[in-house]
Amino acid sequence: ATTASQVSALNTSGELSNGGTYVVCNSSSVQALKDVCQRQWSGLTFNGNDAVELVCGTQVVDVIGQVGYNPPGTGWGVSGSLQYTADRTLRRKCGVGSGDADGSDAFDPATQWDGYAVDTFTGLGSHTTCL
Repeated sequence: ATTASQVSALNTSGELSNGGTYVVCNSSSVQALKDVCQRQWSGLTFNGNDAVELVCGTQVVDVIGQVGYNPPGTGWGVSGSLQYTADRTLRRKCGVGSGDADGSDAFDPATQWDGYAVDTFTGLGSHTTCL
């Protein structure tokens, strides 16, 4: 879509500690994924070409994808590569110290994300920095 829709069901309060993570998963996910989730929500669904913004108050903190742009194919990146947004597990690269707060810029997952096979849950809920 050219405009964002807000997912108010995920509104939270409190603070995320430095280096902390918060894992949200679909309530229909496999048990191995639900075991590491802090929050389950049935409305959390993606098809690989959705843009998602993490917003604190009115400030955009991080974006995956490009808001208002529908990429060709089924996702962003090179189809068939591990750094593709459809049918892959993406984790932030350890050298990335902050997110991409500009949802209007072109999105290439290989810039800030490491790709793994779909449903790779090892390490989910942690983030290692190597800065």
